[in-house]
Amino acid sequence: MKKILIAVFAAILTAAWVLPAMAADVKIGGELRERGIWVDNEKQTDTTQTRNVNYIEQRLRLNVAAELESNVKVFVSLQDSR
Repeated sequence: MKKILIAVFAAILTAAWVLPAMAADVKIGGELRERGIWVDNEKQTDTTQTRNVNYIEQRLRLNVAAELESNVKVFVSLQDSR
């Protein structure tokens, strides 16, 4: 997955470098979110035992918006959640 993410990022950077020659307006954006989760004494469905659970959720979004002509606009958004 890391190789795919690097390839996508490289493609976006290449597009951002090439598109200004043919597009009037190019915008690049993104979002990285991390969230820690802690569950104290989670009950198991098949047993009477309990346990503590903790993990980190991550989400990465990359956005590219381009206006190619006065009536042609393109918006691409990629997301990876774990």
